[in-house]
Formats: sequence, structure tokens, C-alpha cells
Amino acid sequence: MKTFSSYIEILRPLNGFMVGLAVVIGYLISLEEIKSIVLENILYGYITGFFISSSIMIFNDIIDLPIDRINRPDRPLPSGRITVNRALLLGLTIGILGIIFSLLTGFNTLFLALGFWIVGILYNLYLKGIPLVGNMVVSLSIAIPFIYGAYITGNNSYDLNTYILAITAFTINTYREIIKDIA
Repeated sequence: MKTFSSYIEILRPLNGFMVGLAVVIGYLISLEEIKSIVLENILYGYITGFFISSSIMIFNDIIDLPIDRINRPDRPLPSGRITVNRALLLGLTIGILGIIFSLLTGFNTLFLALGFWIVGILYNLYLKGIPLVGNMVVSLSIAIPFIYGAYITGNNSYDLNTYILAITAFTINTYREIIKDIA
């Protein structure tokens, strides 16, 4: 049971839940009419957001392992509750599953999800330490799920309200990230 809870912990389910919820919100805002809701698309979009986010979080934990051994030794990797190889396998598996689920709602959503996953991996490997660039990538990860949700509708990918929400989320989070770095 302890191992199972460690795997749940490394997924960072609250973050995944929030990303999935942002996808659903973007979807609902972009609908032309409420009767055109497709529940399968909402489910696939939510799962895609959750899995891609969790995959990126796992890769972050792998990259940050040396730092976490000092600052966060209680986390699953530095504590030894999960091996790096198993974490890598889990991160790749759920990332690929997220990409597969994105394909179920169309090619545009596939490309957006794949792009978001790649940017998340690049952030963990190279961009995190670059001032302002790293902050903006984190903020992009807050904004993109709303746009992804709009893409799921298939007919209204350029809904102005969704883009206003995404830009607002991006701007507020960028401000938060910069303040967090200064403090």
C-alpha cells in the first residue's frame, strides 16, 4: 500500500486535476450551444490534461532528484520509495497515454498536446533555470489547457472568451512566478 501511495504522490494528482479542469472549462466556454456537449470529448480532454501534466511532474522530480535529496528527502524518489527507472517508465507511459487520448479528439488536439508535452520536458531539462523564460513556460502551462479545451470542440478553436481567459491566466501566473523568484 505504501508503494501505491508513493506512485499516486509522484503523479501530483492535485496539479493534474487542475489541468484537467482547465481543459473542461476551456471546452465549455468555447461551445456554441450547450446541447452540443460531447461527454466523451470532455473525458478524453480531462484525461489528456491530467496525464500530460502528471508526466511532466514526474520528469521534473527525476531532474530535480539531487536537489530534492537535500530539500525534499520525503518525496518518493529521494526517499527511495520509487526508483528512477520506475518513475521514468511511469512518466513515459502516462505521457504516451495522454497523447493517445488527445488523438481521440482530433489531430489539432494531438499536435497541441504533443507540443505541450515536449515543451514541458524541455522546461525540465533546459528552460527552468533561465530567468523569465522559465517563468513564462510555467505560465504557458497554466494557459494552454484552456485553449486545448477549445480545440476539443472542433468547430470553435478560436473562441475569443477562451483566449481572454488563457491570456489572463498566463499574465497573472507570470506575475506570480516573478514575485515568487524575487521573494
